[in-house]
Amino acid sequence: MSLSTQIALKTNDKFQFFCNYISNKIKSAWSHIKKSDSWQLAGIITAVALLCFATTYIQNMFTIPLGGDFVLQMIPFQFKGYDDWHTFFRTGVFPTWDSSGIFGFSNIGGNSYYYLFDPWFLIMLIFPRSWLPQLQGIGTIVKMVTGGVLFYHYLGCFKISISTRKIGAVCYAFCGWTFYYLWFHFINITAVLPLLFWGIENVIQKKKPTMLIGSLILLCLINYYFFICFCFGSVFYAVFRVLQEVKKNKARETFKIIGMGIACFGIAILTVSICLLPSILNTLSMPRVSSSQSFIDMIKAAKGFSAKLKVLFTWESTPYKALYPLNSFLVIPLGCFSQSLFSTKGYDNTASSLYVMAPMILMLVPSVLDSIKQKKYSHLIGFVAVTIMLFTPFTYYLMFAFVKEYGRWEIMPVMWMLVFFCIHFDRHRQMPRWYMDASALFTAFLYLILITLSNKYTSSKDYSWALNPWNSDQKLAIVLQCVWVFICYVIMRMGLKKRELNTTLLYMICLEAVVIGNVTVRYQGTSRFQDLSGGISNVNEETRLVKELNKYDNSTFRIYNSSADRGSPNLSLREGYNGIAAFHSVYAYQTQDFIDWSRISYTYGNWSMGVHEKRYNLETFMGVKYYLLKKTSGTDIQNVPYGYTNILEKEDCPEELKRLLNNGNHELYVNDNYIDLGFAYDNIVSSSYLSRTTYADFNESKYLKYGIVEKDDIDEINNASEDIKAVVPTDTSEIFSARTNDLNYVDYTIYRANYDDNGYIIAEDPNHELTDEEKKQPNPNQYGIYRGDTKLEYNSTNAKELPIWSKIVVDFKNGNTVCSAAETRGGCYVSVDFKFGYNVDFAFFDAEGNKITNDMHMWNGYDKTSDWKYARGFYVDRPVSRIVATTRDNIISGFVFDKFSTYYQYNDVYQANIDKLKANALEDVSYNTDANISFKTNYESDKFVVTNVAYDEGWSIKRREVGSNKPYEDVKIYKGQGGFNAFIAEKGNYEYSMVYKTPGLDISKGFTLIGAFTYYVIFACYYSIRLQEKLYENPIFNLKSQKVKRKKRNLRQ
Repeated sequence: MSLSTQIALKTNDKFQFFCNYISNKIKSAWSHIKKSDSWQLAGIITAVALLCFATTYIQNMFTIPLGGDFVLQMIPFQFKGYDDWHTFFRTGVFPTWDSSGIFGFSNIGGNSYYYLFDPWFLIMLIFPRSWLPQLQGIGTIVKMVTGGVLFYHYLGCFKISISTRKIGAVCYAFCGWTFYYLWFHFINITAVLPLLFWGIENVIQKKKPTMLIGSLILLCLINYYFFICFCFGSVFYAVFRVLQEVKKNKARETFKIIGMGIACFGIAILTVSICLLPSILNTLSMPRVSSSQSFIDMIKAAKGFSAKLKVLFTWESTPYKALYPLNSFLVIPLGCFSQSLFSTKGYDNTASSLYVMAPMILMLVPSVLDSIKQKKYSHLIGFVAVTIMLFTPFTYYLMFAFVKEYGRWEIMPVMWMLVFFCIHFDRHRQMPRWYMDASALFTAFLYLILITLSNKYTSSKDYSWALNPWNSDQKLAIVLQCVWVFICYVIMRMGLKKRELNTTLLYMICLEAVVIGNVTVRYQGTSRFQDLSGGISNVNEETRLVKELNKYDNSTFRIYNSSADRGSPNLSLREGYNGIAAFHSVYAYQTQDFIDWSRISYTYGNWSMGVHEKRYNLETFMGVKYYLLKKTSGTDIQNVPYGYTNILEKEDCPEELKRLLNNGNHELYVNDNYIDLGFAYDNIVSSSYLSRTTYADFNESKYLKYGIVEKDDIDEINNASEDIKAVVPTDTSEIFSARTNDLNYVDYTIYRANYDDNGYIIAEDPNHELTDEEKKQPNPNQYGIYRGDTKLEYNSTNAKELPIWSKIVVDFKNGNTVCSAAETRGGCYVSVDFKFGYNVDFAFFDAEGNKITNDMHMWNGYDKTSDWKYARGFYVDRPVSRIVATTRDNIISGFVFDKFSTYYQYNDVYQANIDKLKANALEDVSYNTDANISFKTNYESDKFVVTNVAYDEGWSIKRREVGSNKPYEDVKIYKGQGGFNAFIAEKGNYEYSMVYKTPGLDISKGFTLIGAFTYYVIFACYYSIRLQEKLYENPIFNLKSQKVKRKKRNLRQ
């Protein structure tokens, strides 16, 4: 046999051996999985979860795009986090300032609540960016499985049988709380929370600290705000459990447990300081925290002892909230925004869900009776204490540091209830059947109370401001719920003495979980993932355009994107650019004045906001450099501010960008009037001249003409520089009224659209026979008016509830026009004062009937009632003789299409302001990162410079003369333009450094290092001791027998 043949045979034997080895390992693992109760449970939860989400997985490409915040925030946020971490991996510098939002904010302080350090999110960083929505959707099941399996092991601490633990685990994995908050990211918490209480049990029962420390660290990294809540709740739980076990332990052991527990919390808090401290400091600056009356203030304000008790223990002004725990315990959640029998007119933070499946509801009375029978009075004390906690406002405030009465803490009572029920359900074969009869009667009594009182409150006029009356779905839900509970009662009573009851109930609970999951998804509603933000093809095209644009222009800028409407305010995060819309509960709070002056938020005080109205004074200051617009179709004309040029006309436009634009559905315009970073002014005005009650354009006309400062800073700036003058603003004299709300100046005519029985518009008037000349005319005409429209005189009755495609035509009398000098003054900016929430297209026509421009600016599919935006911007190059407003949506019930005001400003005024600012622009602007910016100035006189970087305590500005070796000196930062970093730039040639450092980050780094090192030492020591013990007991190493032999030998000697 040749050598090569021998080698081949040996190689083949080795390969065969390897294959057999792998095969045996797989078989062994599979055999272990089949026998493992944990793996069996994981399979059950996975199967149930798949049945819960199968419909949305199939319809939405394995995503769960629930309506509301999940679509608006949870999906796009992960893209921003992905980009930030990959920037860190690529450059070694972590982005501490998030500039992608509308103004920018602290990345750590703002995003650690959502995702920044969350291990569930960090796992996704190893996958391609495009997979994120699917990973998020599939991850929901993974988190349910994790939570269920961990809760199963937590129940093991109480010596509960395996079959009962499986029931409890499924109940926890699919509890009402999980589904009630499915629209947000709180399922990340439920997946890990059992580890916290398992860790506490490890400290109490086994004196093992590592799991408790690790669980606290994990929970804080996932969500620091819940971490505070869980610290309160877990301390309450730990004290109760220590007292329960006090008779079993010696005093020394009890104090050891208490000391170990305190040390665990201390070490964990130190370790997560890098996340916790900056986040808390940022939270304290939130308007809804700093401006709201705290619970402690309410107690102080109450006069007399009885009044203070009322504040502590009653929902005095909203008594229906006292029924929330009962409702959420007895009835499954219908959707995620309000409780099943209390449909609120606004989102109520107090509402939550305590639902733990019908069989567990029926275990309430038997558990109490069994506790009495066994004389386990501590169980009763715990039950009473938790009940009091659930029904009093004090706990809801306490759990979230007395700021808001959040019901989100109720996930902990859910766990405690399940432990209580499972401990006693494990003894169901020893229980008499009358326990179940008593339970049925008591549960029926609770339902009767709930139905009676909830119907009373929801039908009462006294609470109509907060509650909606019951609808047919709510009535059906309560009937079906009662029927299902009765079925469970019958089955549980019949099988109470049988071992098989556990298996039967497990199947029933799984069935109920599937129903709850599908009901929640159905009632909450899902958006079609393929259609979000204009559809996948639109998002992909815009993402490619942004990528190529960033290659072409590597500076920092903002993009106006017509796709980023109110339904997609965070689209910029998904596509990878800095936008001018955002929906984020954390934003640059110091810019609130600016937000109010320009009405940037969609409703007053809201943190959902966007700039869509195309007002150039506002956008230029904000740093908008590019317009990304959908190509127009039909007779529509692009409404683009003056100073913008189609990028295809630029000689240096890259070929790939040209190819994408020529072959795609978008147009890209570049702002030739763009000014980078800062604006230098000779004159300043007091912020008192601006107001949120003033029409936005009158405020914004000052943005590019004056430095706007706090009233208290005027004198200080004047004293610091003789060159900078405080003046009285005169800009409003350059804005003119078109008097479109004056019927002596204009005529209003209504053309009401008509529709046939099939919903199609009636184009021709059936009562009018067309002449030959009329047949030649287009229908609709150039104004969009059909011959089948009904022409009506304008009045409040005729202008009420106009259907889609109706027209309001405004004609100027006596040859008057808007912007009569537009052709000689470089064009004209026109602002229409009409409520922005309504989907109305405004078109402008000249005297010959030619369309000049038109725009709807944004599609708004939300409730328009509270919208406070009005000013819609347009750009015309010749006088306007007619304005046509076309409804693109049915005007809501009761709304009258009222006369609107119109204002205008000539473009040469804007251009003069821009040219002056350009002449004094900052030089050599360099964004080392978004948190580290350098630039130079070289002025002949002092200037007041306002940057478009949001004011924050973490920013500092330093300067020195160019070419000098002297150290940088601090420059005082003022709040300019209603919330932006501003400073006095002295005359001369200076270089500046503007750097952001997250408040609290430096000191928290030290705490984190101390905590992490301590945890490592404890972990290493503990497991090294455990390893030694295992080696000592292991017969393979024979250490124990050798020690015995040495002892005997020593004795003989």
